[in-house]
Amino acid sequence: MCVKDCFFGVLQVNDKKADVLGDCFNCGHCVSVCPTNAVTIPDYPMEEVREYDESCKMDAKNLLHFMQFRRSVRQFRKEPVPMESIQNILEAGRYTPTAANRQDVSCILIREKLAEFRKIVWEGLGERLAKGIPDPYAYRMQIFYDAYQKNPLDDRLFCGADICMIVLSDAPVNGTLA
Repeated sequence: MCVKDCFFGVLQVNDKKADVLGDCFNCGHCVSVCPTNAVTIPDYPMEEVREYDESCKMDAKNLLHFMQFRRSVRQFRKEPVPMESIQNILEAGRYTPTAANRQDVSCILIREKLAEFRKIVWEGLGERLAKGIPDPYAYRMQIFYDAYQKNPLDDRLFCGADICMIVLSDAPVNGTLA
């Protein structure tokens, strides 16, 4: 099963054991299809591999409804986001598939110096708008910037959030997925 599933075709079975013949991509497909848990990957945290459990099965209609119902949050409560929730968000991003299994996503969380960061972002946005750099969102950002200049409490970028997560990736699609 692992030989058949290997996208790069670098596996071969010899004496009932899978051997890597070429440059392994470390995608983990061989691990996921092995019915006897006989496959391990060097430098891969095997203790993090989870087996499929029927309780995780999601009905397609429920998934579609969830996706149709999703909205961006722009009104936040005044209490801080619990660290456990932040850890869960980071963990979800960590397991997000990336193009070519690059795993090139990292995150920066800003909480303690968020007020200073907001100021830098607003100043940078003002400078960018003043330069007239072509941007499909420039019109909307100008409205946000003008409102913030009139009243710094009218912050339509941070919306009063107590934490900011910056997602970094060499491949924009990987950062977006995470």
